[in-house]
Amino acid sequence: MPQYIKMRYGGERIRVYLTCLALMLSIFTKISVDLYSGAIFLQQALNWNLYASVTALILLAAFFTVGGGLTAVIWTDFIQTVIMVVSSFILMIINEIGCAGPDVCYQVCHSRNGCSDIAYPLLVLRLMPNAIRGLTLACMIAPCAFNSSTTIFTIDIWQRFRRNAQDWELMIVGRVFVMILVGISILWISVIRTAQGARLFDYIQAISSFLAPPVAACYLLGILWKRINEEVIYSE
Repeated sequence: MPQYIKMRYGGERIRVYLTCLALMLSIFTKISVDLYSGAIFLQQALNWNLYASVTALILLAAFFTVGGGLTAVIWTDFIQTVIMVVSSFILMIINEIGCAGPDVCYQVCHSRNGCSDIAYPLLVLRLMPNAIRGLTLACMIAPCAFNSSTTIFTIDIWQRFRRNAQDWELMIVGRVFVMILVGISILWISVIRTAQGARLFDYIQAISSFLAPPVAACYLLGILWKRINEEVIYSE
């Protein structure tokens, strides 16, 4: 998509700006959230420490991504989507809804606003049939893919300064950048735990509402309005 922005507006500033926004969205709403939500499942299922669960997910993701490449990531996302949709419909039929006051919520998850982050894992672990429970658990802790973020950085930022960079250099830069992304994401997990009263969905929407509108505006205006140019977009 940043390549389309360069072709549409003809400049580099807006492309780099949108690339940085995309990387920020990846850190704050994708990688850190994937690690946190997967760690919650492991924590509830195996009673592990949260950060030990995050470490296990990172090692699994590294093995999976390096060994299988982008093809493995694509197939994992496809299978993960199918399992999540099917298991959610099954859970919708057999679940039980329990109503509790703020005091009970505080005892369970140390928040008076609700326990939405751990509600779904507990429903899966306590109500799902054994076979489907295992599939759903595997689906929820499936490795998060770092390929897209490294591709964006190496192609849209690194190659802008190193136009003659060899493939081996891009590969090394991509691996180092992944470690940086993961490190920032792990540090950000502590913020997620305290943000939005323990409601992960509200946190995602809050971050997206700040970072996503400029990206959407650039693409929509570029497609729908021929007279708009980079100077106008960048000034706005």
